[in-house]
Amino acid sequence: MKKRDNKNKVRAPEALPEIKESNILIEESEVTEPVEEIPLPDEEEPVKQNLATMASIDPDLLTGEEAAEGSAPALKTEEKEETKFTANDIDPIKLNMEPKEDAVFAPGGKDGKRHMGLGFLITMVIIVIIAVGFSLFYEAGLKEKLRSPLIINGQYVDSAEFSFMYHYVLIDNGVDIFASDTPEMLAAESVDEKYATTRDYFLDMTAQEMQTIQILYDDATSKGYKIESKHYELARAYIDWLQGKADELGVPLDTYIKGVFGNQVDEQCILNTLAKKYFTEDYSSGAKLTELQASDEQAEEAYLDNRNAYDTVSYKMLRIRYEQRDEAFVETANLHASQIIEAMGHDPALFESCAAEYFSGEAADRLATPDSTLIPEARYSDFTHDDFRDWLFDASRVSGDAQIFTDSDGFPIILCFVSRQRQQTPLRDVRMVHITYDPMAGTEGYEGGFSISEAQTLAQEIYDQVNTENDMQEMENLYNDYILSGTVEVIHSADTYPGKYSGIVDEWIFSDDRESGNKAFLETSDGYYIVYMVSISENPEWYDRVNSFIRMRNYQAFLSEMETEYEYEFVQAGLDAIQDVP
Repeated sequence: MKKRDNKNKVRAPEALPEIKESNILIEESEVTEPVEEIPLPDEEEPVKQNLATMASIDPDLLTGEEAAEGSAPALKTEEKEETKFTANDIDPIKLNMEPKEDAVFAPGGKDGKRHMGLGFLITMVIIVIIAVGFSLFYEAGLKEKLRSPLIINGQYVDSAEFSFMYHYVLIDNGVDIFASDTPEMLAAESVDEKYATTRDYFLDMTAQEMQTIQILYDDATSKGYKIESKHYELARAYIDWLQGKADELGVPLDTYIKGVFGNQVDEQCILNTLAKKYFTEDYSSGAKLTELQASDEQAEEAYLDNRNAYDTVSYKMLRIRYEQRDEAFVETANLHASQIIEAMGHDPALFESCAAEYFSGEAADRLATPDSTLIPEARYSDFTHDDFRDWLFDASRVSGDAQIFTDSDGFPIILCFVSRQRQQTPLRDVRMVHITYDPMAGTEGYEGGFSISEAQTLAQEIYDQVNTENDMQEMENLYNDYILSGTVEVIHSADTYPGKYSGIVDEWIFSDDRESGNKAFLETSDGYYIVYMVSISENPEWYDRVNSFIRMRNYQAFLSEMETEYEYEFVQAGLDAIQDVP
Protein backbone atom coordinates (compact mmCIF):
# COMPACT_ATOMS: atom_id res chain seq x y z
CA MET A 1 0.00 0.00 0.00
CA LYS A 2 1.38 3.37 -0.97
CA LYS A 3 2.15 5.64 1.99
CA ARG A 4 0.52 9.04 1.93
CA ASP A 5 2.59 12.22 1.84
CA ASN A 6 3.04 14.14 5.07
CA LYS A 7 0.94 16.98 3.74
CA ASN A 8 -2.07 14.68 3.90
CA LYS A 9 -1.62 13.83 7.58
CA VAL A 10 -4.12 14.94 10.19
CA ARG A 11 -2.24 17.63 12.14
CA ALA A 12 -2.70 17.66 15.93
CA PRO A 13 -2.85 21.04 17.67
CA GLU A 14 -0.12 19.94 20.09
CA ALA A 15 2.08 16.94 20.61
CA LEU A 16 1.21 14.36 23.25
CA PRO A 17 3.69 13.18 25.88
CA GLU A 18 5.95 10.44 24.53
CA ILE A 19 5.45 6.90 25.70
CA LYS A 20 8.52 5.54 27.41
CA GLU A 21 8.95 2.82 24.79
CA SER A 22 11.77 3.64 22.42
CA ASN A 23 11.06 4.81 18.88
CA ILE A 24 7.27 4.77 19.36
CA LEU A 25 5.45 8.00 18.75
CA ILE A 26 1.68 8.38 19.21
CA GLU A 27 0.11 11.21 17.29
CA GLU A 28 -3.25 12.70 18.15
CA SER A 29 -6.17 11.70 15.91
CA GLU A 30 -9.09 13.91 15.31
CA VAL A 31 -11.66 13.42 18.09
CA THR A 32 -15.18 13.18 16.82
CA GLU A 33 -16.90 12.58 20.16
CA PRO A 34 -16.18 13.21 23.87
CA VAL A 35 -13.84 10.78 25.48
CA GLU A 36 -14.87 9.39 28.81
CA GLU A 37 -12.12 8.76 31.27
CA ILE A 38 -12.42 5.39 32.97
CA PRO A 39 -10.57 5.24 36.31
CA LEU A 40 -8.56 2.12 36.95
CA PRO A 41 -8.76 0.15 40.23
CA ASP A 42 -6.07 1.09 42.74
CA GLU A 43 -4.75 -2.44 43.04
CA GLU A 44 -4.08 -2.74 39.29
CA GLU A 45 -1.03 -1.25 37.74
CA PRO A 46 -1.15 0.23 34.29
CA VAL A 47 -0.42 -2.32 31.60
CA LYS A 48 3.08 -1.87 30.39
CA GLN A 49 3.53 -1.86 26.65
CA ASN A 50 6.35 -3.49 24.75
CA LEU A 51 7.09 -3.90 21.06
CA ALA A 52 5.34 -7.23 20.88
CA THR A 53 2.05 -5.93 22.25
CA MET A 54 2.32 -2.74 20.22
CA ALA A 55 2.55 -4.79 17.07
CA SER A 56 -0.95 -6.16 17.65
CA ILE A 57 -2.45 -2.65 17.67
CA ASP A 58 -3.75 -1.14 14.47
CA PRO A 59 -0.94 1.18 13.21
CA ASP A 60 -3.55 3.73 12.12
CA LEU A 61 -4.53 4.22 15.75
CA LEU A 62 -0.95 4.90 16.69
CA THR A 63 0.15 7.23 13.92
CA GLY A 64 -3.00 8.59 12.33
CA GLU A 65 -1.70 7.33 8.96
CA GLU A 66 -1.39 4.00 7.17
CA ALA A 67 1.38 1.79 8.46
CA ALA A 68 4.33 1.04 6.24
CA GLU A 69 4.11 -2.32 4.56
CA GLY A 70 5.64 -5.20 6.42
CA SER A 71 6.05 -3.45 9.81
CA ALA A 72 3.68 -5.66 11.78
CA PRO A 73 4.83 -8.98 10.33
CA ALA A 74 8.45 -8.10 11.10
CA LEU A 75 7.60 -7.61 14.74
CA LYS A 76 5.63 -10.80 14.98
CA THR A 77 8.62 -12.83 13.95
CA GLU A 78 10.33 -12.22 17.31
CA GLU A 79 10.43 -15.54 19.12
CA LYS A 80 9.17 -14.69 22.63
CA GLU A 81 6.85 -16.67 24.80
CA GLU A 82 4.09 -14.14 25.06
CA THR A 83 0.34 -14.57 24.95
CA LYS A 84 -0.95 -14.10 21.41
CA PHE A 85 -4.36 -12.55 20.90
CA THR A 86 -6.73 -12.80 18.04
CA ALA A 87 -9.17 -10.11 17.03
CA ASN A 88 -11.85 -11.67 19.23
CA ASP A 89 -9.68 -12.10 22.35
CA ILE A 90 -9.39 -8.44 23.42
CA ASP A 91 -11.39 -5.27 23.08
CA PRO A 92 -10.17 -2.46 20.84
CA ILE A 93 -7.89 0.09 22.49
CA LYS A 94 -9.12 3.63 23.02
CA LEU A 95 -6.61 6.43 23.43
CA ASN A 96 -7.01 8.85 26.38
CA MET A 97 -6.51 12.35 24.99
CA GLU A 98 -6.57 14.27 28.31
CA PRO A 99 -3.60 16.65 28.53
CA LYS A 100 -0.91 16.48 31.23
CA GLU A 101 -1.72 12.90 32.09
CA ASP A 102 0.14 9.80 31.14
CA ALA A 103 -1.31 8.32 28.07
CA VAL A 104 -2.98 5.05 28.82
CA PHE A 105 -4.95 2.54 26.80
CA ALA A 106 -8.45 2.08 28.12
CA PRO A 107 -10.27 -1.09 27.13
CA GLY A 108 -13.78 -0.61 25.84
CA GLY A 109 -15.62 2.64 25.20
CA LYS A 110 -18.65 4.56 26.29
CA ASP A 111 -20.93 3.31 23.52
CA GLY A 112 -19.24 0.03 22.79
CA LYS A 113 -18.06 1.17 19.31
CA ARG A 114 -14.82 -0.26 18.02
CA HIS A 115 -12.23 1.19 15.73
CA MET A 116 -11.73 -0.45 12.36
CA GLY A 117 -8.68 -2.69 12.46
CA LEU A 118 -6.26 -4.22 10.00
CA GLY A 119 -8.71 -7.02 9.12
CA PHE A 120 -11.29 -4.49 8.02
CA LEU A 121 -8.67 -2.71 5.92
CA ILE A 122 -7.67 -5.94 4.19
CA THR A 123 -11.33 -6.75 3.54
CA MET A 124 -11.84 -3.36 1.95
CA VAL A 125 -8.75 -3.79 -0.23
CA ILE A 126 -10.05 -7.15 -1.45
CA ILE A 127 -13.45 -5.63 -2.23
CA VAL A 128 -11.80 -2.82 -4.17
CA ILE A 129 -9.65 -5.27 -6.15
CA ILE A 130 -12.70 -7.37 -7.02
CA ALA A 131 -14.64 -4.28 -8.03
CA VAL A 132 -11.81 -3.00 -10.22
CA GLY A 133 -11.32 -6.44 -11.78
CA PHE A 134 -15.01 -6.78 -12.52
CA SER A 135 -15.03 -3.31 -14.01
CA LEU A 136 -12.08 -4.09 -16.25
CA PHE A 137 -13.57 -7.42 -17.29
CA TYR A 138 -16.95 -5.89 -18.04
CA GLU A 139 -15.36 -3.02 -19.92
CA ALA A 140 -13.22 -5.42 -21.97
CA GLY A 141 -16.25 -7.55 -22.78
CA LEU A 142 -18.24 -4.50 -23.73
CA LYS A 143 -15.47 -3.23 -25.98
CA GLU A 144 -15.20 -6.64 -27.61
CA LYS A 145 -18.94 -6.65 -28.30
CA LEU A 146 -18.72 -3.19 -29.75
CA ARG A 147 -15.83 -4.20 -31.99
CA SER A 148 -17.54 -7.35 -33.26
CA PRO A 149 -19.29 -6.75 -36.60
CA LEU A 150 -21.45 -9.89 -36.54
CA ILE A 151 -23.48 -12.00 -34.13
CA ILE A 152 -24.22 -15.66 -34.97
CA ASN A 153 -26.49 -17.67 -32.69
CA GLY A 154 -26.03 -15.07 -29.98
CA GLN A 155 -22.24 -15.31 -30.14
CA TYR A 156 -20.10 -12.35 -31.11
CA VAL A 157 -17.82 -13.09 -34.05
CA ASP A 158 -14.23 -11.96 -33.64
CA SER A 159 -13.57 -8.79 -35.62
CA ALA A 160 -10.27 -10.11 -36.99
CA GLU A 161 -11.90 -13.33 -38.20
CA PHE A 162 -14.69 -11.43 -39.94
CA SER A 163 -12.27 -8.94 -41.52
CA PHE A 164 -10.22 -11.79 -42.96
CA MET A 165 -13.24 -13.67 -44.30
CA TYR A 166 -14.72 -10.51 -45.83
CA HIS A 167 -11.56 -9.75 -47.79
CA TYR A 168 -11.12 -13.46 -48.60
CA VAL A 169 -14.62 -13.46 -50.14
CA LEU A 170 -13.83 -10.29 -52.11
CA ILE A 171 -10.63 -11.78 -53.53
CA ASP A 172 -12.33 -15.13 -54.23
CA ASN A 173 -14.96 -13.29 -56.26
CA GLY A 174 -12.36 -11.51 -58.38
CA VAL A 175 -12.34 -8.14 -56.61
CA ASP A 176 -8.98 -6.38 -56.82
CA ILE A 177 -8.81 -4.75 -53.40
CA PHE A 178 -6.12 -2.29 -54.43
CA ALA A 179 -7.65 -1.21 -57.75
CA SER A 180 -8.34 2.52 -57.83
CA ASP A 181 -12.01 2.03 -58.68
CA THR A 182 -12.71 -0.65 -56.04
CA PRO A 183 -14.07 1.76 -53.38
CA GLU A 184 -16.40 3.28 -55.96
CA MET A 185 -17.51 -0.15 -57.15
CA LEU A 186 -18.31 -1.34 -53.63
CA ALA A 187 -20.19 1.85 -52.84
CA ALA A 188 -22.26 1.58 -56.03
CA GLU A 189 -25.84 0.34 -56.08
CA SER A 190 -26.05 -3.45 -55.95
CA VAL A 191 -27.42 -5.38 -58.91
CA ASP A 192 -29.25 -7.50 -56.34
CA GLU A 193 -32.28 -5.51 -55.22
CA LYS A 194 -32.05 -6.98 -51.71
CA TYR A 195 -28.94 -4.93 -51.01
CA ALA A 196 -28.39 -1.20 -51.13
CA THR A 197 -24.74 -1.38 -52.22
CA THR A 198 -22.32 -3.91 -53.60
CA ARG A 199 -20.48 -3.75 -50.27
CA ASP A 200 -23.67 -4.82 -48.48
CA TYR A 201 -23.96 -7.71 -50.92
CA PHE A 202 -20.45 -8.99 -50.13
CA LEU A 203 -20.86 -8.40 -46.40
CA ASP A 204 -23.97 -10.57 -46.38
CA MET A 205 -22.23 -13.20 -48.50
CA THR A 206 -19.49 -13.29 -45.86
CA ALA A 207 -22.01 -13.58 -43.04
CA GLN A 208 -23.82 -16.45 -44.76
CA GLU A 209 -20.59 -18.36 -45.30
CA MET A 210 -19.52 -17.86 -41.68
CA GLN A 211 -22.98 -18.95 -40.54
CA THR A 212 -22.72 -22.18 -42.55
CA ILE A 213 -19.19 -22.83 -41.26
CA GLN A 214 -20.33 -22.42 -37.66
CA ILE A 215 -23.35 -24.70 -38.13
CA LEU A 216 -21.21 -27.45 -39.63
CA TYR A 217 -18.41 -26.98 -37.11
CA ASP A 218 -20.73 -27.32 -34.13
CA ASP A 219 -22.46 -30.31 -35.70
CA ALA A 220 -19.17 -32.05 -36.51
CA THR A 221 -17.51 -31.49 -33.16
CA SER A 222 -20.63 -32.65 -31.32
CA LYS A 223 -20.16 -36.01 -33.06
CA GLY A 224 -16.49 -36.35 -32.20
CA TYR A 225 -14.91 -34.98 -35.36
CA LYS A 226 -12.13 -32.42 -35.01
CA ILE A 227 -9.79 -30.31 -37.11
CA GLU A 228 -6.85 -32.38 -38.33
CA SER A 229 -3.29 -31.55 -39.31
CA LYS A 230 -4.16 -31.75 -43.02
CA HIS A 231 -6.53 -28.81 -42.63
CA TYR A 232 -3.78 -26.72 -41.06
CA GLU A 233 -1.43 -27.81 -43.85
CA LEU A 234 -3.87 -26.46 -46.43
CA ALA A 235 -4.13 -23.22 -44.48
CA ARG A 236 -0.34 -23.06 -44.28
CA ALA A 237 -0.15 -23.30 -48.07
CA TYR A 238 -2.26 -20.15 -48.26
CA ILE A 239 0.09 -18.43 -45.80
CA ASP A 240 3.03 -19.50 -47.97
CA TRP A 241 1.36 -17.85 -50.94
CA LEU A 242 0.92 -14.66 -48.93
CA GLN A 243 4.58 -14.87 -47.92
CA GLY A 244 5.53 -14.93 -51.58
CA LYS A 245 3.45 -11.83 -52.23
CA ALA A 246 5.06 -10.08 -49.27
CA ASP A 247 8.53 -11.00 -50.52
CA GLU A 248 7.73 -9.53 -53.92
CA LEU A 249 6.93 -6.21 -52.26
CA GLY A 250 9.85 -6.44 -49.85
CA VAL A 251 7.70 -6.17 -46.72
CA PRO A 252 7.29 -8.46 -43.69
CA LEU A 253 4.50 -11.02 -43.86
CA ASP A 254 2.62 -9.44 -40.96
CA THR A 255 2.69 -6.05 -42.70
CA TYR A 256 1.33 -7.56 -45.91
CA ILE A 257 -1.43 -9.44 -44.06
CA LYS A 258 -2.60 -6.30 -42.29
CA GLY A 259 -2.46 -4.36 -45.54
CA VAL A 260 -4.69 -6.86 -47.34
CA PHE A 261 -7.07 -8.18 -44.69
CA GLY A 262 -7.14 -5.48 -42.00
CA ASN A 263 -4.91 -4.29 -39.19
CA GLN A 264 -6.56 -6.64 -36.66
CA VAL A 265 -5.69 -9.76 -38.73
CA ASP A 266 -2.51 -11.75 -38.16
CA GLU A 267 -1.01 -15.02 -39.37
CA GLN A 268 -2.53 -17.10 -36.58
CA CYS A 269 -5.99 -15.72 -37.30
CA ILE A 270 -5.71 -16.83 -40.93
CA LEU A 271 -4.44 -20.30 -40.01
CA ASN A 272 -7.24 -20.90 -37.53
CA THR A 273 -9.99 -19.49 -39.75
CA LEU A 274 -8.98 -21.39 -42.89
CA ALA A 275 -8.36 -24.66 -41.03
CA LYS A 276 -11.88 -24.42 -39.63
CA LYS A 277 -13.25 -23.66 -43.10
CA TYR A 278 -11.46 -26.60 -44.74
CA PHE A 279 -12.55 -28.89 -41.90
CA THR A 280 -16.24 -28.06 -42.37
CA GLU A 281 -15.95 -28.47 -46.15
CA ASP A 282 -14.58 -31.99 -45.67
CA TYR A 283 -17.31 -32.80 -43.17
CA SER A 284 -20.13 -31.49 -45.36
CA SER A 285 -18.99 -33.45 -48.41
CA GLY A 286 -18.10 -36.60 -46.50
CA ALA A 287 -19.42 -37.72 -43.15
CA LYS A 288 -22.46 -35.45 -43.19
CA LEU A 289 -23.65 -36.59 -46.61
CA THR A 290 -23.10 -40.21 -45.64
CA GLU A 291 -25.29 -39.61 -42.60
CA LEU A 292 -28.01 -38.16 -44.82
CA GLN A 293 -27.82 -40.75 -47.63
CA ALA A 294 -30.86 -42.47 -49.08
CA SER A 295 -32.11 -45.95 -48.34
CA ASP A 296 -32.55 -48.37 -51.26
CA GLU A 297 -36.30 -47.80 -51.17
CA GLN A 298 -35.88 -44.03 -51.22
CA ALA A 299 -33.42 -44.29 -54.09
CA GLU A 300 -35.76 -46.38 -56.23
CA GLU A 301 -38.69 -44.09 -55.52
CA ALA A 302 -36.65 -41.02 -56.48
CA TYR A 303 -35.50 -42.71 -59.69
CA LEU A 304 -39.03 -43.55 -60.80
CA ASP A 305 -40.16 -40.00 -60.06
CA ASN A 306 -37.64 -38.55 -62.55
CA ARG A 307 -36.31 -41.21 -64.90
CA ASN A 308 -35.17 -38.70 -67.52
CA ALA A 309 -32.55 -37.35 -65.11
CA TYR A 310 -31.03 -40.79 -64.46
CA ASP A 311 -31.41 -42.55 -67.83
CA THR A 312 -29.53 -42.48 -71.10
CA VAL A 313 -30.79 -43.41 -74.55
CA SER A 314 -28.94 -45.00 -77.44
CA TYR A 315 -30.19 -44.22 -80.92
CA LYS A 316 -29.19 -44.09 -84.58
CA MET A 317 -29.43 -41.01 -86.76
CA LEU A 318 -29.15 -40.55 -90.52
CA ARG A 319 -29.52 -37.44 -92.68
CA ILE A 320 -30.46 -37.65 -96.37
CA ARG A 321 -29.58 -34.51 -98.35
CA TYR A 322 -28.91 -33.51 -101.94
CA GLU A 323 -26.96 -30.53 -103.16
CA GLN A 324 -29.98 -29.47 -105.17
CA ARG A 325 -32.72 -27.87 -103.11
CA ASP A 326 -35.49 -28.43 -105.65
CA GLU A 327 -38.76 -29.82 -104.39
CA ALA A 328 -38.31 -32.99 -106.42
CA PHE A 329 -35.06 -33.80 -104.60
CA VAL A 330 -36.68 -33.09 -101.23
CA GLU A 331 -39.56 -35.45 -102.05
CA THR A 332 -37.16 -38.16 -103.26
CA ALA A 333 -35.12 -37.94 -100.05
CA ASN A 334 -38.22 -38.28 -97.87
CA LEU A 335 -39.41 -41.25 -99.94
CA HIS A 336 -36.07 -43.03 -99.40
CA ALA A 337 -36.29 -42.35 -95.66
CA SER A 338 -39.70 -44.03 -95.48
CA GLN A 339 -38.42 -47.01 -97.47
CA ILE A 340 -35.44 -47.47 -95.10
CA ILE A 341 -37.74 -47.56 -92.06
CA GLU A 342 -40.04 -50.05 -93.74
CA ALA A 343 -37.15 -52.25 -94.87
CA MET A 344 -35.52 -52.62 -91.44
CA GLY A 345 -38.78 -53.98 -90.01
CA HIS A 346 -38.39 -52.59 -86.49
CA ASP A 347 -34.94 -54.16 -86.13
CA PRO A 348 -32.35 -51.46 -85.38
CA ALA A 349 -29.51 -53.85 -86.23
CA LEU A 350 -30.59 -53.67 -89.92
CA PHE A 351 -30.72 -49.88 -90.03
CA GLU A 352 -27.31 -49.27 -91.70
CA SER A 353 -27.57 -52.09 -94.23
CA CYS A 354 -31.03 -50.97 -95.36
CA ALA A 355 -29.88 -47.37 -95.67
CA ALA A 356 -26.72 -48.26 -97.63
CA GLU A 357 -28.81 -49.19 -100.70
CA TYR A 358 -29.72 -45.53 -101.19
CA PHE A 359 -26.16 -44.20 -101.00
CA SER A 360 -22.94 -44.52 -102.94
CA GLY A 361 -19.23 -43.81 -102.47
CA GLU A 362 -17.87 -43.01 -99.01
CA ALA A 363 -21.36 -42.75 -97.52
CA ALA A 364 -22.18 -46.28 -98.67
CA ASP A 365 -18.87 -47.60 -97.30
CA ARG A 366 -19.56 -46.07 -93.92
CA LEU A 367 -23.08 -47.51 -93.80
CA ALA A 368 -21.68 -50.94 -94.55
CA THR A 369 -20.24 -50.97 -91.03
CA PRO A 370 -22.78 -52.10 -88.39
CA ASP A 371 -23.74 -49.45 -85.82
CA SER A 372 -21.80 -46.77 -87.70
CA THR A 373 -24.70 -44.36 -87.10
CA LEU A 374 -25.12 -45.30 -83.43
CA ILE A 375 -25.02 -42.53 -80.79
CA PRO A 376 -24.71 -44.37 -77.45
CA GLU A 377 -25.87 -43.30 -73.99
CA ALA A 378 -27.07 -39.80 -74.76
CA ARG A 379 -28.29 -37.83 -71.75
CA TYR A 380 -31.42 -35.76 -71.52
CA SER A 381 -29.29 -32.66 -71.01
CA ASP A 382 -27.20 -33.35 -74.12
CA PHE A 383 -29.93 -32.39 -76.55
CA THR A 384 -30.38 -28.92 -77.97
CA HIS A 385 -33.18 -30.07 -80.28
CA ASP A 386 -36.25 -30.40 -78.07
CA ASP A 387 -38.23 -32.48 -80.58
CA PHE A 388 -35.48 -35.10 -80.79
CA ARG A 389 -35.13 -35.23 -77.02
CA ASP A 390 -38.85 -35.48 -76.27
CA TRP A 391 -39.39 -38.27 -78.80
CA LEU A 392 -36.42 -40.33 -77.66
CA PHE A 393 -37.22 -39.98 -73.94
CA ASP A 394 -40.90 -40.72 -74.35
CA ALA A 395 -41.70 -43.46 -71.83
CA SER A 396 -43.61 -45.44 -74.49
CA ARG A 397 -40.58 -45.73 -76.77
CA VAL A 398 -39.43 -49.28 -77.66
CA SER A 399 -36.45 -50.62 -79.56
CA GLY A 400 -36.84 -50.31 -83.34
CA ASP A 401 -39.13 -47.28 -83.25
CA ALA A 402 -38.21 -44.83 -86.01
CA GLN A 403 -39.30 -41.32 -86.85
CA ILE A 404 -38.63 -38.88 -89.68
CA PHE A 405 -37.88 -35.25 -88.80
CA THR A 406 -37.03 -32.56 -91.35
CA ASP A 407 -34.39 -29.85 -91.43
CA SER A 408 -34.91 -26.24 -92.46
CA ASP A 409 -34.83 -27.22 -96.17
CA GLY A 410 -37.29 -30.07 -95.76
CA PHE A 411 -34.75 -32.90 -96.11
CA PRO A 412 -35.32 -35.92 -93.83
CA ILE A 413 -33.50 -36.83 -90.61
CA ILE A 414 -34.19 -40.40 -89.49
CA LEU A 415 -34.06 -41.27 -85.77
CA CYS A 416 -34.10 -44.95 -84.82
CA PHE A 417 -34.54 -45.73 -81.13
CA VAL A 418 -32.25 -48.53 -79.92
CA SER A 419 -32.46 -48.68 -76.12
CA ARG A 420 -32.99 -46.83 -72.87
CA GLN A 421 -31.03 -47.69 -69.74
CA ARG A 422 -30.11 -46.37 -66.34
CA GLN A 423 -26.78 -44.57 -66.12
CA GLN A 424 -24.38 -47.40 -65.28
CA THR A 425 -20.75 -46.26 -65.57
CA PRO A 426 -19.46 -45.43 -62.07
CA LEU A 427 -18.68 -41.78 -61.48
CA ARG A 428 -15.10 -40.60 -61.07
CA ASP A 429 -13.84 -38.05 -58.56
CA VAL A 430 -11.13 -36.14 -60.42
CA ARG A 431 -8.95 -33.12 -59.68
CA MET A 432 -7.30 -31.22 -62.51
CA VAL A 433 -5.10 -28.22 -63.14
CA HIS A 434 -5.51 -26.74 -66.62
CA ILE A 435 -2.69 -24.49 -67.88
CA THR A 436 -3.52 -22.58 -71.05
CA TYR A 437 -1.16 -20.81 -73.43
CA ASP A 438 -1.56 -17.93 -75.86
CA PRO A 439 0.05 -18.37 -79.30
CA MET A 440 0.69 -14.62 -79.38
CA ALA A 441 2.49 -14.59 -76.03
CA GLY A 442 6.10 -13.53 -76.33
CA THR A 443 5.45 -11.38 -79.37
CA GLU A 444 7.07 -7.99 -79.00
CA GLY A 445 4.63 -5.46 -77.60
CA TYR A 446 2.01 -8.11 -76.82
CA GLU A 447 0.97 -8.64 -73.23
CA GLY A 448 -0.89 -11.88 -72.92
CA GLY A 449 -0.74 -15.18 -71.07
CA PHE A 450 1.84 -17.95 -71.18
CA SER A 451 3.82 -18.89 -74.23
CA ILE A 452 3.81 -22.59 -75.11
CA SER A 453 7.18 -23.15 -73.45
CA GLU A 454 6.14 -21.22 -70.32
CA ALA A 455 2.91 -23.21 -70.01
CA GLN A 456 4.76 -26.49 -70.49
CA THR A 457 7.37 -25.59 -67.87
CA LEU A 458 4.71 -24.63 -65.33
CA ALA A 459 2.71 -27.80 -66.05
CA GLN A 460 5.80 -29.92 -65.46
CA GLU A 461 6.50 -28.05 -62.22
CA ILE A 462 2.99 -28.75 -60.96
CA TYR A 463 3.06 -32.38 -62.08
CA ASP A 464 6.29 -32.99 -60.16
CA GLN A 465 4.72 -31.66 -56.94
CA VAL A 466 1.62 -33.86 -57.05
CA ASN A 467 1.56 -37.16 -55.19
CA THR A 468 -1.66 -36.94 -53.17
CA GLU A 469 -5.04 -35.26 -53.31
CA ASN A 470 -3.84 -32.74 -50.72
CA ASP A 471 -1.06 -31.74 -53.10
CA MET A 472 -3.67 -30.99 -55.75
CA GLN A 473 -5.69 -28.96 -53.28
CA GLU A 474 -2.65 -26.88 -52.37
CA MET A 475 -2.21 -25.82 -56.00
CA GLU A 476 -5.13 -23.43 -55.59
CA ASN A 477 -3.17 -21.51 -52.98
CA LEU A 478 0.28 -21.83 -54.49
CA TYR A 479 -0.76 -20.53 -57.92
CA ASN A 480 -3.53 -18.19 -56.90
CA ASP A 481 -2.13 -15.29 -58.95
CA TYR A 482 -2.26 -17.32 -62.15
CA ILE A 483 -5.76 -18.51 -61.28
CA LEU A 484 -6.96 -14.94 -60.82
CA SER A 485 -5.39 -13.94 -64.14
CA GLY A 486 -7.18 -16.79 -65.93
CA THR A 487 -4.07 -18.58 -67.20
CA VAL A 488 -4.48 -21.46 -64.73
CA GLU A 489 -7.74 -23.20 -63.86
CA VAL A 490 -8.17 -25.53 -60.89
CA ILE A 491 -10.97 -28.07 -61.40
CA HIS A 492 -12.59 -30.49 -58.98
CA SER A 493 -15.12 -32.77 -60.67
CA ALA A 494 -16.58 -35.17 -58.11
CA ASP A 495 -19.22 -36.50 -60.54
CA THR A 496 -17.24 -37.07 -63.72
CA TYR A 497 -19.22 -39.12 -66.24
CA PRO A 498 -18.33 -40.31 -69.76
CA GLY A 499 -18.39 -37.41 -72.19
CA LYS A 500 -18.14 -34.65 -69.59
CA TYR A 501 -14.67 -33.88 -70.91
CA SER A 502 -13.56 -34.48 -74.44
CA GLY A 503 -10.67 -36.11 -76.24
CA ILE A 504 -7.62 -37.37 -74.45
CA VAL A 505 -8.83 -36.20 -71.03
CA ASP A 506 -12.01 -38.29 -71.22
CA GLU A 507 -10.09 -41.27 -72.58
CA TRP A 508 -7.59 -41.19 -69.71
CA ILE A 509 -10.25 -40.82 -67.01
CA PHE A 510 -12.34 -43.75 -68.27
CA SER A 511 -9.54 -46.06 -69.24
CA ASP A 512 -10.22 -49.63 -68.08
CA ASP A 513 -6.98 -49.78 -66.10
CA ARG A 514 -7.54 -46.49 -64.26
CA GLU A 515 -7.10 -46.59 -60.47
CA SER A 516 -7.32 -44.18 -57.55
CA GLY A 517 -4.07 -42.27 -57.07
CA ASN A 518 -3.14 -42.25 -60.76
CA LYS A 519 -1.93 -38.97 -62.23
CA ALA A 520 -1.22 -37.80 -65.77
CA PHE A 521 0.37 -34.96 -67.77
CA LEU A 522 -1.85 -34.47 -70.83
CA GLU A 523 -1.44 -32.09 -73.75
CA THR A 524 -4.46 -30.65 -75.57
CA SER A 525 -4.96 -28.13 -78.35
CA ASP A 526 -5.03 -25.15 -75.99
CA GLY A 527 -2.69 -26.17 -73.18
CA TYR A 528 -1.88 -28.84 -70.63
CA TYR A 529 -3.84 -30.83 -68.05
CA ILE A 530 -2.46 -32.27 -64.83
CA VAL A 531 -5.08 -34.89 -63.89
CA TYR A 532 -5.30 -36.78 -60.59
CA MET A 533 -7.74 -39.64 -60.01
CA VAL A 534 -9.10 -39.26 -56.48
CA SER A 535 -11.54 -42.18 -56.48
CA ILE A 536 -13.87 -44.34 -58.54
CA SER A 537 -17.34 -45.02 -57.15
CA GLU A 538 -18.41 -48.56 -56.36
CA ASN A 539 -22.02 -47.80 -57.37
CA PRO A 540 -23.66 -47.30 -60.75
CA GLU A 541 -24.00 -43.66 -61.71
CA TRP A 542 -27.79 -43.50 -61.44
CA TYR A 543 -27.70 -44.65 -57.81
CA ASP A 544 -25.02 -42.13 -56.84
CA ARG A 545 -26.96 -39.36 -58.56
CA VAL A 546 -30.24 -40.32 -56.90
CA ASN A 547 -28.47 -40.66 -53.57
CA SER A 548 -26.70 -37.35 -54.10
CA PHE A 549 -30.02 -35.68 -54.88
CA ILE A 550 -31.63 -37.08 -51.73
CA ARG A 551 -28.60 -36.29 -49.60
CA MET A 552 -28.40 -32.74 -50.90
CA ARG A 553 -32.13 -32.33 -50.35
CA ASN A 554 -31.69 -33.58 -46.79
CA TYR A 555 -28.57 -31.45 -46.38
CA GLN A 556 -30.35 -28.30 -47.50
CA ALA A 557 -33.24 -29.13 -45.18
CA PHE A 558 -30.73 -29.55 -42.35
CA LEU A 559 -29.10 -26.20 -43.10
CA SER A 560 -32.45 -24.43 -43.44
CA GLU A 561 -33.57 -25.76 -40.08
CA MET A 562 -30.30 -24.81 -38.39
CA GLU A 563 -30.24 -21.34 -39.96
CA THR A 564 -33.36 -20.46 -37.99
CA GLU A 565 -31.45 -21.32 -34.83
CA TYR A 566 -28.16 -19.79 -35.96
CA GLU A 567 -29.60 -16.45 -36.95
CA TYR A 568 -27.10 -13.73 -37.67
CA GLU A 569 -27.21 -9.98 -37.40
CA PHE A 570 -24.72 -7.24 -38.07
CA VAL A 571 -23.38 -4.84 -35.45
CA GLN A 572 -22.99 -1.47 -37.15
CA ALA A 573 -20.34 -0.21 -34.74
CA GLY A 574 -18.22 -3.24 -35.61
CA LEU A 575 -18.91 -2.99 -39.34
CA ASP A 576 -17.71 0.60 -39.34
CA ALA A 577 -14.28 -0.68 -38.31
CA ILE A 578 -14.07 -3.08 -41.28
CA GLN A 579 -12.28 -1.28 -44.10
CA ASP A 580 -12.73 -2.35 -47.71
CA VAL A 581 -9.15 -1.31 -48.46
CA PRO A 582 -7.15 -1.68 -45.22
